[in-house]
Amino acid sequence: MQTRYVNNMGRRLTLRGIVPTNRRERIFRFDSNVALKGWKILDFRIAPDDISVGYTVSAVLHTHDQATGRDEWSRNTVIANADVSKENNFNMLLDYDHVLVRDLLLTNITANQAVEYLVLIEEINITPVENILYQIKEIAQDSSGTY
Repeated sequence: MQTRYVNNMGRRLTLRGIVPTNRRERIFRFDSNVALKGWKILDFRIAPDDISVGYTVSAVLHTHDQATGRDEWSRNTVIANADVSKENNFNMLLDYDHVLVRDLLLTNITANQAVEYLVLIEEINITPVENILYQIKEIAQDSSGTY
């Protein structure tokens, strides 16, 4: 499915907060019945909540309220993975073509540190058919075999 972004509405939102160690939290609630709107993720950043200790933090952005780990990139419900280490190394995988038509969750998969996050999203116009296709894409093209 090819995504069209010419009809961009331009409204941007910054989502930010802190997710405790080994927790999953809903960071954006969106009703998929709003058939003419979707959201694109433009940027995703994470940082440790306490920089005074040695750290590596990791987080996963996803759209389904289930256990999600770093090794589940094959799931189409997983939109991004990010790691930051004490050496200031940053690694991120982000599906820039994903259009949010449902809630967005963040899972902190770090064992000993809360993670701070910042997600920049932008509202776009979509057709009702595109809305349905984006919802189906998450399930039908999920190569993990489970939903």
